[in-house]
Amino acid sequence: MGLTERERLILHVTQLANSKSHDKLDMHLGSSINIIITNRCRSLTKAEVAEVFKDVEEELSFSAVVYDEYKIH
Repeated sequence: MGLTERERLILHVTQLANSKSHDKLDMHLGSSINIIITNRCRSLTKAEVAEVFKDVEEELSFSAVVYDEYKIH
């Protein structure tokens, strides 16, 4: 079973953000994400991409309590 394009986008955004935070990404994060969307997530609409980012932000917000409780930092 392969990844859906939505899952693929989440995977790459996570990897690229991690690389950027460790100074291992030479280009602007937004530019690199756009390249991934164009080349690996072609069938996602702009609305679907926005929904992915909204869902990720919402999940991180909701799970902040767990991060705090278990000291995941």
